Amino acid sequence: MKTRNLVLAIALVLGACSTSAVIAGGSAPQMPDFVYQGKIEQNGLPVDGNVNLTFSLWDAQSGGSQYGSMISEPSYPVINGVFSINLAFPGGFTGTQMYIEVSVNGSTLPRQPIATTPVAQFALNGVPGEQGPAGPAGPIGPQGVVGPEGSVGPAGSQGETGPMGPQGPTGADGAQGLQGDTGPAGVQGAQGDIGPMGTQGPTGADGVQGLQGDTGPAGPQGDIGPQGVQGAQGDVGPQGLQGDIGPMGPQGPTGADGVQGMQGDTGPAGVQGAQGDVGPQGLQGDTGPMGPQGPTGADGVQGLQGDTGPAGAQGVQGDTGPAGPQGDIGPQGIQGETGSMGPQGPTGADGAQGPQGVAGPIGPQGLPGSNGATGAAGTNGTNGVDGAPGPAGPQGPAGTLVPFFGSSYFNVATNSATFVGMGESSSSDSKVAIPLPVSGRIGGLQVRTNSSPGNSNQYTFTVYVNGAATGATCVVANTLQNCSYTGATFAVTAGDRVSLQSNPNSNPSATSVTWSFYIAQ
Repeated sequence: MKTRNLVLAIALVLGACSTSAVIAGGSAPQMPDFVYQGKIEQNGLPVDGNVNLTFSLWDAQSGGSQYGSMISEPSYPVINGVFSINLAFPGGFTGTQMYIEVSVNGSTLPRQPIATTPVAQFALNGVPGEQGPAGPAGPIGPQGVVGPEGSVGPAGSQGETGPMGPQGPTGADGAQGLQGDTGPAGVQGAQGDIGPMGTQGPTGADGVQGLQGDTGPAGPQGDIGPQGVQGAQGDVGPQGLQGDIGPMGPQGPTGADGVQGMQGDTGPAGVQGAQGDVGPQGLQGDTGPMGPQGPTGADGVQGLQGDTGPAGAQGVQGDTGPAGPQGDIGPQGIQGETGSMGPQGPTGADGAQGPQGVAGPIGPQGLPGSNGATGAAGTNGTNGVDGAPGPAGPQGPAGTLVPFFGSSYFNVATNSATFVGMGESSSSDSKVAIPLPVSGRIGGLQVRTNSSPGNSNQYTFTVYVNGAATGATCVVANTLQNCSYTGATFAVTAGDRVSLQSNPNSNPSATSVTWSFYIAQ
């Protein structure tokens, strides 16, 4: 078999794992296992099936010395070109660059340098290496669901108020600081509303304007009216120049701050100062122009009618004047009651038929009538001769197979069921189940153990999806170290959570587990 494009992916096993199902007692020493993943292609196509693999550890890329024993894995399952396996070279990583050599079905591939992750096992010996550069930050995972808000606990009782301490002595007054600048004058308050104007009386009839008389002497000055409301305070005048500041005396030591005393009551407001003298009255302004003439007053009451004078002599009758205009039509009188109908007169002879009128538009179509009863079915005709089969269509493209791997790293329990995820195992499916990245149908289950269960012992392995067992199951028994399931596939959806249940029977030997399947899209 020609092998090429072997893609290596190495991950050191340092992940945390639930020990409740696999370790009894205190802490166990760190296992030297790490996961090795590779991809095998033949003539540009991924290999499917079982292949013979060997792995060995060297201290040089060519030549050099081999460390430890060679690990052989005959008939190891490869799915869609990809395989995953647990390897262990205890004590092989001490800070020196090491290389792994892989052979596939007897063909040895070039050695690959092992990245720094497995070498981190050297740190377990307590020899600190230089700190490597920080890796890039991983993407932030989705925010978890907010848990329900807990109930508010009962309020505790209020503690008693402690006694007030004695007031400390007042510290010495510090030197007075420089006087600050005068702040700007406040905004002048709004002017009060003008009172409503009284109703104007009716204007009397204009009399005949008389001649303008001489200006009479000025009358005596009337009494001073009541003082108006005090206007808003005028702007503050400019501040005078500040006098020279005297020399500042030495500052005395600051006294210790005493306990602040309670605030005293506000003192009474000071007495309002006396009102200033009224200023002299200003000169009287010029008389304003005469306003517009007011509306004409109402007509006065008509005087009493005088006595009728004696009748004069009748004069000569004058010519008849022209007829006056016709008066308005009077209102229509109330309609009289309808008289009784007279007897019907004899029917007159038919008149000649008039010409035919223009045809009116066609009215809308009426609703369709109900369907008639279905007639009796006719007898079936004889079947025709089958035609020749058509040519087979071209074969459709093969669907995509997405490989999926998991591993326990540590030994699974030998006396109770254990769920295995990706690098961890637990007695609880929810702690290790892995979300699927794509939708499709699961098939091709392959399970491999690091050691056989032993005679008359076995492990039963079952795929679980969202906490429920599926029909994908297989058994590793007696001296075997692998099993597979090739039965019917079953549908899954991206985001479903999958795990592998390991169920021991009798008392099998302790072992770690590597498992895989594919998702056909």
